Amino acid sequence: MMVKYTKHAKKNVVIRLIPPVAGVLLLAFIFLLTTYMAKQTVSGVADETLLYARQTCERYDNYVSDDKTKDLINLQEKAISIAMYEQYGVTIHKDILDAYVVDGNLTGVVVTDKAGNCVLSSGEDAQILFEKELKDDSVSQILEHPEKSYMERLQIGEKTYDFAVVAREGVTGLILCYHEVELRPMGVNEISLDTMLSGHQFKMDGMVVITNGEIVLNTNENHVQGQSVVGCPIDITDDTAWREGRITKLKYNGKRWYGRQMRYKQYRLYVVYPSSQVFATRTTILAFSTAVYIFFLLVLTFLRNRSAQNTMREMQKQFRIINAVGSIYKLNLLIHLDTGEWEAIKMPGEVGAVLQKQATAKVMLESYIQNFVGQAYRGAYQKFVNLSDLDERLKGESYITFVSENDFGICACSILTPQCWDAKGHVTSVVFAVRDVTADIQKMKQKQMGALA
Repeated sequence: MMVKYTKHAKKNVVIRLIPPVAGVLLLAFIFLLTTYMAKQTVSGVADETLLYARQTCERYDNYVSDDKTKDLINLQEKAISIAMYEQYGVTIHKDILDAYVVDGNLTGVVVTDKAGNCVLSSGEDAQILFEKELKDDSVSQILEHPEKSYMERLQIGEKTYDFAVVAREGVTGLILCYHEVELRPMGVNEISLDTMLSGHQFKMDGMVVITNGEIVLNTNENHVQGQSVVGCPIDITDDTAWREGRITKLKYNGKRWYGRQMRYKQYRLYVVYPSSQVFATRTTILAFSTAVYIFFLLVLTFLRNRSAQNTMREMQKQFRIINAVGSIYKLNLLIHLDTGEWEAIKMPGEVGAVLQKQATAKVMLESYIQNFVGQAYRGAYQKFVNLSDLDERLKGESYITFVSENDFGICACSILTPQCWDAKGHVTSVVFAVRDVTADIQKMKQKQMGALA
């Protein structure tokens, strides 16, 4: 039976697929590894940036707190000054309050009796504005403990007020001074939250956004400054979209960004980075790895083509030898010692009818001996074609031969020629050829008989 080339073809395909498959797997591993490393890196950078943003908020809060404290203390001192009028026997009336409001740069003053009811006031809607605050327990306690005072900044409607409450001197009651807080132009050395991050460049082109849940208070991107969080191009309105304590992927300006958020007091802090910066190192490593891999494939292809050319030349040489042998020998078979398979190079019809049904080289040779070797030669012929020790018998030999005769007196010369060797020098395949030498032997016998005569 002739050997099919399917197994060899499949084996070659598998071998050829190993480099590209291994390369793809290696690049995939590098991609996953560098992606993980990039996310770890951006997570660390985000922590640093958010810490800086938090410290910015802390500095601003401390500044505002100090400024607020100074204003409230100043307002308290003005309230105490009014209370001192009564201590020195001066009766407080409307004209005095109006003049004091103007001189003290106040918005208004409210004077109450021991029940907390307004008895005198200066300033528009003074009594109405602070009616609720005058009933507060903290303020009411001042009536029982005149040594105490109360100061606060609060929002009433759309306006912000500072107010201070102290006890009256000599008369039971309260004096409330208040002042509307207005934004004043910043001095050279003053700070504002909406300018503390403006124009700041962060690592990896990070964009920092600080909001109070309603508007963007501060950012290093001017086009986002002052916008409502609803209209902000970064999705910061949906807290569920942000993964707590982890890097979150989102879209901004049609591109992918990676960000992180943090809460500090009334502030919400966000930092986002463009994916091009997050994965810049990954892109570089992948590009370099791909270039190295392509170079490796080119070298491998060059070596493979060179090897294929050498193999082709060797095959052409063997083919010429086989063609030459085929013109002389009536039977040519290629036997693979390593697999036990065989294939026909040249096989006459009558021989093929007997041998082509045999699956292995050993069975095929046994069939050949039984059908085409005479009884007297079979034992020696079996030793000649014994495949188990053929490698040993061929060492140092170009070929080995055996002359036999069949039952019909036809003489044949069989030859075994090594064709392929493995890496250790062992023969892996041989050519088994048979030539009809009946005429040659008869001529030789005639010469011998002529010499004897």
